[in-house]
Amino acid sequence: LQAITEDPSNNDAKLILLFFNLLDFAIDPYNLNLATPPSGKILNFMWVKTLLLLIVSVAFSAIRVPEDYATIQGAINSVSQGDTILVSSGTYYGNIEINNDDFEDLIDNADIDLTIISTNGADETILDGNGNGPVLSIVGEDFDVEISGFTIQNGVNEKGGGIFIDGPFFTIYDLVVRNNQAYKYGGGIYCYQGESPVDDRFTQFDNLIIEENHIYTPWTGNSGGLGGGLYSDVKNGLTLTNSIFQYNSTSNRAAVYMRQKVYIENVDIIHNQAGALCGLLLYNASNSYIKDVNISHNIISEYEYDGWGARATGIMFFYSSNMIV
Repeated sequence: LQAITEDPSNNDAKLILLFFNLLDFAIDPYNLNLATPPSGKILNFMWVKTLLLLIVSVAFSAIRVPEDYATIQGAINSVSQGDTILVSSGTYYGNIEINNDDFEDLIDNADIDLTIISTNGADETILDGNGNGPVLSIVGEDFDVEISGFTIQNGVNEKGGGIFIDGPFFTIYDLVVRNNQAYKYGGGIYCYQGESPVDDRFTQFDNLIIEENHIYTPWTGNSGGLGGGLYSDVKNGLTLTNSIFQYNSTSNRAAVYMRQKVYIENVDIIHNQAGALCGLLLYNASNSYIKDVNISHNIISEYEYDGWGARATGIMFFYSSNMIV
């Protein structure tokens, strides 16, 4: 082990060293932070997944960027189902698209169809949209994507300036999403998923920092300008844990706008601004579970509109019942 790790050009050696660094972190009992929802699934403990992914990448052949492919998109275009892409530190400019058409002959009920993680975390691994389209788009039905360890910035789109998701199951954690812009929904993140017969797959966000994202849109009645930080409409339910939404803005409603059933725990929604209903807005979200959510220091602007006529800086429920708060 010493012989191969002393070679600075050996990529496998770098992964081995990273593995032992993570192992040293993992065995520290003070770092444990478990959150178990009613379903019994562990939502936070994501570093365990990252650790296991890196072990697998040492034992098997992971795709590395920029060592194997100069760009993340180039690596995605080459993947097979179940592949892991490891991204080294750096700033990567442009738009990244993941589509289930990238995978031929998808196997039903496979665990994860594609995993993309950084080796050194969000502070050192930046995806920059350069003001031209969403930074990351994930499109397609009935496939699973896992994303971890990036800063997503400088994206512009009608829906989801930073991240646009339409259809797939996903597990997204350890991200910073900042300085993105949308014209209609989800300044930072937009995610939509229709009903699926598969109900035991994860659709979740964990350990996100969503900050300084904006929606710039003129008032158009009851549409547009929803979710300065996040807009979600996930029919089978979405989990949001251990995250911060701060300094996001929209001319219309809510820093965080969520439709359908949600599980929310340990989330701060602070210092955001909206034309009305700033903070957290849950729409048609019956049977949701909300715990340890801090909503404070949000601002409603003096923008005049002729919509619902309701104003709030905290939390508001529409057409929602049987909530556990």
